Amino acid sequence: MEFLTETEQSVLTIEQILELGDDSLGLKVIVNTKYNALMGVISCVLTARRLLTIEKLSDPKTGKKSMGMRHYNFSEITSVVVIGVDKKFREVLLKDIYQEDKRGKQLLMKKLVPPHLAEQTEEYEIDEDLLLGRVGHSPVDRNGKRNDVQLSPPPPPPPKIQRPEKWIIIDSIGDAFKKAIDVIHSEKDISVAVEGKGVGRSGTLAWLSIATSSIIFLFDMVKIGPSKAFEAGLREVLMDGSLLKILHDCRAVEDMLHHQFEINLNNVFDTQNDESVWFERPLPNPLCEGLARRVMYLRELRLILMKLMMVDLVQITNLYLGALRDKDSATVGTIELHVVPAEVQRLRRHRLNNCISVHDPYISCSKDTFTILPRRKSK
Repeated sequence: MEFLTETEQSVLTIEQILELGDDSLGLKVIVNTKYNALMGVISCVLTARRLLTIEKLSDPKTGKKSMGMRHYNFSEITSVVVIGVDKKFREVLLKDIYQEDKRGKQLLMKKLVPPHLAEQTEEYEIDEDLLLGRVGHSPVDRNGKRNDVQLSPPPPPPPKIQRPEKWIIIDSIGDAFKKAIDVIHSEKDISVAVEGKGVGRSGTLAWLSIATSSIIFLFDMVKIGPSKAFEAGLREVLMDGSLLKILHDCRAVEDMLHHQFEINLNNVFDTQNDESVWFERPLPNPLCEGLARRVMYLRELRLILMKLMMVDLVQITNLYLGALRDKDSATVGTIELHVVPAEVQRLRRHRLNNCISVHDPYISCSKDTFTILPRRKSK
C-alpha cells in the first residue's frame, strides 16, 4: 500500500480496513459514529471481536488531546476518514507485533527486561525454539547446547466461544418478548446480570440482562413490571435446572429474587474470583487489564462530573445577579441579604436543564448526582 501524505484524505469502510490488515496500523484517522467523532491513530484491528482500537486520541474540532485508548465496535462506526500516517508509531507497532527471522513472521509478545538484567541477558543467545514451544525440554551440556533435541507438536489452540455482537431492549410483553424467551430456552448456557438501586432483598430491580451465544437481551423491568416479566417467562428461565446460568457474584441477585419474587436460581456458575488470585505472580493478563480499566477513565469521569456540578452553580449565580438589580429601591430596602433569595428557594422545585450537552428533559442534574425523572403519560 502506498501511504498517504499529511495533506491527503480518504474515506475507508470497515471492509477496506480489514483488507489492509497490518498496513492499516499507524494510520491517522477520524472515526465517526452516530454520536461523536474522535481523531487518533489505529493501533489494533481485532477481526474476531470486530473491534477497532485507536490511540493518541484528540478532538478533531478543537485538537484537545485525551488520555488512554478507544475501542470501537465495527457496528457503531459510520465512517473512517484517513488523514495521514504516523510512520514512527507504525514502526513501533509492527516491531512489537512481529519478529522477522528465517522462518518467517512469528507472533511474539512484547516483554520488557529490567535494566539490571539487561547486561546479563546480552551474553546469552535466546533459544526461540524452546521459547515458542517448538521443542520439549532436554538436558544441556556445559556449553549450553541441548542434547537429543526432539520436536514436539505445538499445543492445540484454545476453543473459540461464539460471542454475541448485538443487543436489543425488550420493554413490553409482546412478540419480541416471546421470541426472546424462545431463543434463551434454545441455549445450553446464558450469562445473567441485573442492575438497579441497592440490589438485594430491599432493593429495586431496573434491568435484567441475559446474553446468549448470538444476542444480548436487555429487559426493562421498570417499564414491563418485574411481576409481569417473570410470569411471562423469565421465572421459568431462571429456575430451569437444565439451563446453566452464569453470573458474577450471585449473592445479592439471589437475595433479591428470592425475597421479592419467590424465585430461586437453579444451575448456576459463579465467576467471582477467589481473592487470593491477586497474590499470584506474575498476575494473569486478564486481571492486569481489569486493574487498569478500574482507574483508566476516572480522571476523565471527574471532569465530566465537575461540569455537571457546575449546572446548579451557574443557575444560582444567574439568579443572584438579578436578585437586587431587577427590583425597585423600596423592595431592595426590605431584603435581608443573609436569607437565600426566594427565586433560589423555588429553584429546587423545578427541573434543572442539562446545559452541558444535548438537553434531555427527563434528566435532572444536581451538584452530586443526576436523576432520571419519570416520563409523563401521553394523553
